[in-house]
Amino acid sequence: MMYHASSQPAGSHADAAFYRMGRLTAKLGVGRSTLYEWIKAGRFPSPVKLGPKAVGFRAEDVHAWIAAREAA
Repeated sequence: MMYHASSQPAGSHADAAFYRMGRLTAKLGVGRSTLYEWIKAGRFPSPVKLGPKAVGFRAEDVHAWIAAREAA
């Protein structure tokens, strides 16, 4: 088990190093197609390749994007 220095319980979404598509779309309340449109338009961070058939979104990038939208 990986240790995360956080006030959130281990295993919570806030502790995830990466968000997979299903968890991310649920967190943001948007569909996959909307998310891919935002990525294509440069309005959302691009995913990173995690394996031959898997991509994920860096949690720190997602959290920064959410914070920037809340500040706007």
